[in-house]
Amino acid sequence: MKNDLKYLMYTPNGYETSNDSYPLVVWLHGGDQGGGDIEKVKSSGMPKLIEEGKQFPFLVFSPQNPSEELLYPIEKVEAALEEVISKYRVDHSRIYIVGYSRGGFGAWAMAEQFPQKFAAVVPISGGGNRHYRGGSGNLHS
Repeated sequence: MKNDLKYLMYTPNGYETSNDSYPLVVWLHGGDQGGGDIEKVKSSGMPKLIEEGKQFPFLVFSPQNPSEELLYPIEKVEAALEEVISKYRVDHSRIYIVGYSRGGFGAWAMAEQFPQKFAAVVPISGGGNRHYRGGSGNLHS
């Protein structure tokens, strides 16, 4: 599958000179930041904080939903996430997914479809799939 998903990638201070693995936060934006202009992703949430100079001690991967109207293309997000994991020193036991609004829906969908990837999911103002029945509360089981 050709993956033309645009994304922003943040690395913490000292990443280049360290050999350590880092936690990774996947940030899924709300609906008004979708489309083809990656700069729109910087208008809220973690990318906005980073743009304003906030520093975090972890990696932040912020893919852009190519649609301004539809939900995230989960398969493309997962493929881009795999690319990020292969290119950066990611601590595989500390990958977290956070989403706001439409991104909250995406966070639920990613956690449901790929539960073994995530240590935690934080959907903010995002609904889930009504067919989801829950489970043990452990994303890894």
